Amino acid sequence: GSLEARRSTKAGMAATRGTVTLRVIEAHFEEAFVDAPVNSTYCAVCVLEKTRWRRRRSQARGRGAGEDPMRPVWNEEFELDEVRDDSRIVVDVWNCAAAGGDSDAFYGKVTLRLAELALAKLSTDAAWHELLPGRIQLQLRWDPADGDGTPLAAPIPRGAPLPLTADAVATHDQNGGAAAAAAAAAKVERAAVERAAAERAAVERAAAERAAAERAEAERVAAERAEAERVAAERAEA
Repeated sequence: GSLEARRSTKAGMAATRGTVTLRVIEAHFEEAFVDAPVNSTYCAVCVLEKTRWRRRRSQARGRGAGEDPMRPVWNEEFELDEVRDDSRIVVDVWNCAAAGGDSDAFYGKVTLRLAELALAKLSTDAAWHELLPGRIQLQLRWDPADGDGTPLAAPIPRGAPLPLTADAVATHDQNGGAAAAAAAAAKVERAAVERAAAERAAVERAAAERAAAERAEAERVAAERAEAERVAAERAEA
């Protein structure tokens, strides 16, 4: 209960720092859940810490020779030092705007917490994560700068293809089903919004047609009245 004890406890809870290695591997987009044509996609990687944030960006993939825009492969690795263990790694996926387009389209966000990795709640194997129109495969590793020196995972060989482990396959299947379910729900929601918009447009169109008919009738009545007044005036003069 003393001030010194509280200071000691706070000091004991100081964040550990280390090196974060994130590999952005590939993504699979499902045509049924893509609203506009896929051009080329890129990933914006942010490391969010309590006192700062750092940002990296991958190359845009999908329109190069032999590339499939629905199956972009980046296989890019980002390494950042002096990262606190209470940080978050955020990966945003974007579809590049077409020539003359307004802005890039947001395809989804994946948030990875280093605290969960340190507690072994987050696998260091390559794993699939849900996006709005599909899923993305990522691999994360965090090496603390202190402790007993035991690595959390085997080093990621630079440039080497990644085998899909049994755990990764299971994660892929699980996340793939979740992504499909979420995308299906989003599609149903979009259909409901479009249906409501169509109904509202039909009501507005009917109201406009009714207003136009009422104006036409009013103009006809006014013309008949004017004609009757003209005839009456001519008779009075005769």
